[in-house]
Amino acid sequence: MTRVLFVAALAGCGFHAQGDPVGGSVTLQGQLRDFKTQNVLVDGTATVVVEGQLSPPPVVTVAGVSFTIDGVLENSLVDVVVAVPPTHHATRSSILFVTDNFEEAPVVVDEVTLASLAAAAGATPRAGHGMILAHLVDDAHQPRLGVLRSELALADVGASTVKGPVFLDGTLAVAADQTKTSGEGWVAYFDVLSPGLPTLTAAPNASVNMAAAIPIGDDVVSIAEVIVGTGTTPPLPANVSFATQVFPLFTSLGCVGCHAANGGGKDAGLDLGGGSPHKAYTELVDELRPGTPKFRVDKEHPTQSLVLTMPSREVPPDGHPNITFTGPSDPAYRLIQAWITQGATEN
Repeated sequence: MTRVLFVAALAGCGFHAQGDPVGGSVTLQGQLRDFKTQNVLVDGTATVVVEGQLSPPPVVTVAGVSFTIDGVLENSLVDVVVAVPPTHHATRSSILFVTDNFEEAPVVVDEVTLASLAAAAGATPRAGHGMILAHLVDDAHQPRLGVLRSELALADVGASTVKGPVFLDGTLAVAADQTKTSGEGWVAYFDVLSPGLPTLTAAPNASVNMAAAIPIGDDVVSIAEVIVGTGTTPPLPANVSFATQVFPLFTSLGCVGCHAANGGGKDAGLDLGGGSPHKAYTELVDELRPGTPKFRVDKEHPTQSLVLTMPSREVPPDGHPNITFTGPSDPAYRLIQAWITQGATEN
């Protein structure tokens, strides 16, 4: 089974990461896999670009189809855009870097498969637009079968005239007459305006729920794993405590590695260190972000709070050095969102 959103581990299957304590960095080493066959590529010269971490920028070294990425911040989400011309098209995968739970290496889509998918959608890959290959899975990361075309919606696509979804069968070939997910649970979209950050979500009255923001690059295939739940979107957590639930996130997510001691985040005006929930609360809720008229928590518009938007993926980037939240369905994001929605009290 193909997996595309993965976390780097200490060792495994020719692909490993080595980590320092929270707030440090990891080194990623690996090879590329063909999207359709899942075979490791052995020939060609790859290009590898890392996006999503602005400072310090990771260092990429490529040798044939093998690569090393040094200096990726722990607990960060980065995009790796890889290509092996002329056989394999530029392909973007999102990678969550922590220090355990290895899953899988990046994949790259071959030109023949891409041309077949595009033809089935009546599209031609072109400049100024990108493509999406979305893997619909359940909470256990198993293929989610039976999701109807009418239950899928691609929001925030700007002026795009999107073509799709096109469904793939168990061999990752186009299922021309398919009207719902089958096989491995893959769907494809073409002619999505670039740059952009559309959200693959459930259509109104759908029997499923999902929400995945997918970055779009110029003539790049964006691969995304989309977790599909049953029924309507579950409610936000109830009765969230700042001291016992929100404040500990700043350590577990690695925020204190930058926003404490001599970190750049502390120098920029937000200090989450020192082990004091009261101090962190005051800086988040009661103090303006230096040089701006904004508080970091917006009680009137919770999802516009800087504490949520700054560590999230945005197009264009907002200047935060890395991406922490995988998206609006990230459990940590939802926990903080719930606390703000409930009044952002110092509880």
